[in-house]
Amino acid sequence: MNRFDCLLHDITSQRVFHRITRAAEITSGGSGATLLDVTDGNSRYVVKTTFNAPYIHEERLKSYQREYDFYGVCRKQHIPFVPEIIHLEQHDDYGIIMVMKYVRPVRRDEWDMARQLQAVDLCARLASLDIHMLRDTPMAFREIAIAPEFSLRSYMEWLSVVRRHNGRLDEKNIGRIYENLDMVCPILNARPHGVCHGDFHPNNILSDGENLVICDWQNINIGKCAGDFSFFLKRGFNFGIDQSNGALFEHYYNQLSRYTRESIDRPVLWKETCASTVHNSFLFWPFHLKNAKFERTKSIYDGMVRAFEELQ
Repeated sequence: MNRFDCLLHDITSQRVFHRITRAAEITSGGSGATLLDVTDGNSRYVVKTTFNAPYIHEERLKSYQREYDFYGVCRKQHIPFVPEIIHLEQHDDYGIIMVMKYVRPVRRDEWDMARQLQAVDLCARLASLDIHMLRDTPMAFREIAIAPEFSLRSYMEWLSVVRRHNGRLDEKNIGRIYENLDMVCPILNARPHGVCHGDFHPNNILSDGENLVICDWQNINIGKCAGDFSFFLKRGFNFGIDQSNGALFEHYYNQLSRYTRESIDRPVLWKETCASTVHNSFLFWPFHLKNAKFERTKSIYDGMVRAFEELQ
């Protein structure tokens, strides 16, 4: 038997599965982990394992441990917006093993305004979780500090990206943001902190036909939750979703107030959203825009510049 077969045989021997009729590797996503789409009788599951551990970067392996720890908490506390967890195991040969009920991705044509509001509601529910639920895991708040060498690399990369478009984007704005980038740190480090997904975007949101759930929790952290909302807006636009950011922000603000049962300071929430946009857009996006079309580059650039100006 190959390694996949041995893995599935081992899981089946523990009576997680009963009669596997189909198993196929999922080649998209996973970020280094092995994903299997498994049909057992009339039920469908996803198996996620790190048995390729020798070929996975150490930091990536730590991220799977965080996901494993979080799923363990979810099983105990019955968190409703994650896939149903069937089996969790730390195996000597196969590494981390996570078995979840299969939930299908949301198709691009399904992202109408009602679905977007549903996703934003999900984001607010996540932000309202009590961080003490993670007290038995190694996860803790870590202050954001921007390494000078990293911001310089991002600055040079942004200049390269902007100059590809022959003056249609003003590179002076890149310099202004670079010189003032540290201004986002006090905003993003300020209390309160919450449970953050860390990669909240349309490809990580699944549907069971009625409800939405969030998958791929490798980047879970304790921090400023507006970052999840900000990232959803940015990735959603690039996913081809027709968005109304103002309406989505109002919904996020209202639902966050509802779920936390607190009076949320709207201007502060907006500032946190803008700071998250600047932080993520400046430091990470230029490395994904090297060969991007002008329209995509302009959307990231414009959003970043507008958010920066809101912080002045």
